[in-house]
Amino acid sequence: NDGGATITGYTATATPGGATASCSAPCTGITFDPLPAGTYTFTIAATNAAGSGVASVASNSVVVKGVPSLSWSAPAAIVYGTPLGATQLNATAIYDGNAVAGTFTYTPSAGTELGAGANQTLSATFVPSDTTHFVAPPAPVTTTISVTKVVTTTSLGTLATARVAFVA
Repeated sequence: NDGGATITGYTATATPGGATASCSAPCTGITFDPLPAGTYTFTIAATNAAGSGVASVASNSVVVKGVPSLSWSAPAAIVYGTPLGATQLNATAIYDGNAVAGTFTYTPSAGTELGAGANQTLSATFVPSDTTHFVAPPAPVTTTISVTKVVTTTSLGTLATARVAFVA
């Protein structure tokens, strides 16, 4: 038994799941990277030349928040004068394969009529509804849209049959 030997490190264990992370002494924190979103308790065990000590009492519950991934496919081109709407402004937020409810804020916003031009940037930020288990992604998602010019055809009729009258 060498219970009096200098501590050389610490190992933390997350419950549920049993994920572990370690640090060499002296250390002031242990980072789990990554640890899925969820509610966890942690125990700590010290290590020295004799091996690992008994784990500590479990910590209070800690909520690890998930960061949704944002995605947005480029929408089909629209014709000049078409206001942006749900067909174009349809970004999604996903975490662990599941949709995350929340609010997207689009720039430019719904109802905006863009000028004609190719590859115009659209961006969206997201705030999750469940802020207990999720945080907002750190950066907006962007895509591009092209706005085509309006093609107009004007018919003047048959000029050969046109008559012009002057009144004096």
